[in-house]
Amino acid sequence: MAIKKTGKTLVYILLAFIMLGMVFWNRVGFSGSVLNVGTVGNQSISVKAYGRALQDQIRAAQQQIGATLTFEQAQGFGLDRLALAGLISDAAVDEEAARLGISVGDARVQAAIVSIPAFQGPDGKFDRSTYKYTLDRLGLSEAEFERGVRSDLTRSVLQGAIAGGVALPDAYGRTFAAFAGETRDFVWAKVTAADLIESPAAPTADEVQAYYDANATVFTVPETKTISYAWLSPDMIAADAPVDEQQLRELYQSRINDYVIPERRLVERLGFADAATAEAAMAEIAAGTKTFDDLVTERGLRLSDVDMGDVGQSEIGAAGAAVFAATAGDVVGPFDSSIGPAIYRMNAILAAQETTFDEAKDELRSETAMAAARRSISDQSSHMTDLLAGGASLEDLSNETGMQLGQIDWTEGSSDGIAAYDAFRTAAQALGNGDFPSLVYLEDGGVVVLRLDNLTPAHVRPLSEVMVQAATATRAAAIDAAVLARAQDIAAGLDAQSDLAALGLTPSVETGIVRSAFIEETPQQFVATVFTLAPGQATAMANGTQGALVVRLDAVTPVDEADPALVTVRQQLAAQVAQDISRDMLNVFDAQMQSQTKINIDQSTIDAVNAQYR
Repeated sequence: MAIKKTGKTLVYILLAFIMLGMVFWNRVGFSGSVLNVGTVGNQSISVKAYGRALQDQIRAAQQQIGATLTFEQAQGFGLDRLALAGLISDAAVDEEAARLGISVGDARVQAAIVSIPAFQGPDGKFDRSTYKYTLDRLGLSEAEFERGVRSDLTRSVLQGAIAGGVALPDAYGRTFAAFAGETRDFVWAKVTAADLIESPAAPTADEVQAYYDANATVFTVPETKTISYAWLSPDMIAADAPVDEQQLRELYQSRINDYVIPERRLVERLGFADAATAEAAMAEIAAGTKTFDDLVTERGLRLSDVDMGDVGQSEIGAAGAAVFAATAGDVVGPFDSSIGPAIYRMNAILAAQETTFDEAKDELRSETAMAAARRSISDQSSHMTDLLAGGASLEDLSNETGMQLGQIDWTEGSSDGIAAYDAFRTAAQALGNGDFPSLVYLEDGGVVVLRLDNLTPAHVRPLSEVMVQAATATRAAAIDAAVLARAQDIAAGLDAQSDLAALGLTPSVETGIVRSAFIEETPQQFVATVFTLAPGQATAMANGTQGALVVRLDAVTPVDEADPALVTVRQQLAAQVAQDISRDMLNVFDAQMQSQTKINIDQSTIDAVNAQYR
């Protein structure tokens, strides 16, 4: 069940989250006697838990966008609210579990903790001193950490009970699979303006006027905001950012595994129960009576089951020297391995790759300079805000900070230049007359301040200004209507024996087409329309700017219930729907738990915690 797997995974990665979060938390600190940011029923949400959850959200967002976020940007994205919402949800489930008396036992908690890699010693087993030392570094007591693990496991038990009972009858998946697997055979052809018996005449003035009146949106100029802005991006100042060569060398060295890649080999490994069996297998290969592939097949395996991928010499232990001395296609062994005596086939050599410091320097310099530029902008942001609060204009801001001035006629469809930033477009959308200018944080670490200079309401351009455009569109619409009417006439005259080629069209024959298929040069709804037809029935449809289509259904082929592929599809469909239902049930359960539980949030404490991140 998906929810159980998720809960278990969360347990195993819990320590990693805590380690990263606590490093940050210990750096920023939080003084005072307040220990909680709120309560959900009898469950408390601690200041530390909120701090860790907030840092997890920020870190995940930074990984997703590939850039460092200031805390103001994180708040702009709502990451603080997401962190709090997740803690409230967990606490509500914890409260319900406590009410029902549900909790996992000590043995379950112990099994989860000893399996966490960070607590294991060099021998791969749980090490008590490592466990204590790691928790001490994080400022966590054993009891505190174990309570967190127990809560996580308990939630997984309760959530699994809610969602784990979803089981759909076989008929459900069978019906869906039959619907999806049914196929159609049909013939279709394009109808264009060249197929018209008579082309429409040029439109009259009255027809143009009628088209203009009926299609006012086509001739409407959207609301336009003339916006002046002061903008500072990392690109603008990166060239002037100081970059120390020693810093670049240290960065290069820290990533040496990315720049210096030793020789590797593509290797397959086949293990045996004992050395004698492995040696006998090698003897058969040496005698030419069997191949490596034969041995794999005899064991009921596939080559993908024995594929080790690309490996370094040290990664394959005792076999390393022999494998790396072999030529492509050679089989060597047997050698002891983690799966017992094994033979190895070396399939290809991946040559060593080295990017020297001099070759990587420009890239490292650019990256370092951009990071320094982002930090510089972040450091200046408070000063910029102070200047704005003191009444500074955009021009003053530019003179004081080096921000670049610009102007844009912005509409909702604008996406060029500064309007390429989502944050700018959002701010421009909300900008109104008299708004106090404020700093807007952009996705690349830059900042911008906006000022509305003029607002031009949406308006329809007069016909006199768009006469040529309107006349052209009117004639195009007339031709489209005539082509569709011609296609409809052709479809009405078709029967099962009709030959589209004899009508001067170029037919295309399609066989075995499923509902999810897409036929090139046809509209999106084309195949769906075909599936509404009965055998021998024909229809016509518009095809955008390419004219119209005529299609005739020739045959319907139901699915083969005995087809193994259909069985697999049926099972997959049933499992997917069951998973969707389970997710919906959990969402409803979560909402219900929160609605029936008293939630108290201390906003002043949250604000105080947030202040430590600035």
